[in-house]
Amino acid sequence: MVVGGRVDPIWSQPRPAWLHDSLLGNLSIVDWGGDARVAAKGEWFAGANIAFRVSAVVEHGGFSTRLGRIGSGSSLLSNEETHLLERIREAGGQAIYAPNAKVDHLVEAKRLTRSWFRKRNAWQALSDFTMRPEASAAQAKENWAALVAYFNALPPLERTVRGLLSETDDPELFRWQTGAIYNLASMLLTGFEGVKVD
Repeated sequence: MVVGGRVDPIWSQPRPAWLHDSLLGNLSIVDWGGDARVAAKGEWFAGANIAFRVSAVVEHGGFSTRLGRIGSGSSLLSNEETHLLERIREAGGQAIYAPNAKVDHLVEAKRLTRSWFRKRNAWQALSDFTMRPEASAAQAKENWAALVAYFNALPPLERTVRGLLSETDDPELFRWQTGAIYNLASMLLTGFEGVKVD
């Protein structure tokens, strides 16, 4: 019902040293490795390189108008393809990962800033919440624990909002920072439901 392929980057400027491999998906870069196969549950496809059977799109209600980018680009709402793909899979449809069906994707300079990644992770939390609010609520305790662990690992002066904005060149620390932003945004959206603050 769905085929997705590899998306390789065309860097408009050199890849920043702080950009962790786990954050490449934020740029729609996809490479699950291996050969063509039925995609595993956690393997998603980017809209830059995905094909749906028309019948599957129609049968499963099409793309949600509550998700996805519109207008000026100031909103980084996403997940419209992911949401449809999940509905198709839940109904028993298969999704094939075809790495040889690859495209090259321009990564614009404006997306290669720490501030863009922070913004992108906050919007991803909203996208995930919009798609499945119950899943965001179920993750609240884990998100809180991860957020506390992040702040506790920082020097005392950074254990405020400041810790979400530090300009680190360490890719692991920046990955952790953007994860903390995602977790905080997700918990704000759920109203901290299910979180007990000690």
